[in-house]
Amino acid sequence: MDLRPYVVYPPEGPRPPRPEELRERAREIARSRRQE
Repeated sequence: MDLRPYVVYPPEGPRPPRPEELRERAREIARSRRQE
C-alpha cells in the first residue's frame, strides 16, 4: 500500500491555472469592480 498525503492528478486531466493567469483574472475582476 502506497498512501500519499497529496492527490496525483493524471496528465490527461485539467491542470491548475498558472499564477500568471490568476493575476490576470484578478486584474479583470478589479477593473469590473472599479467601473461599477
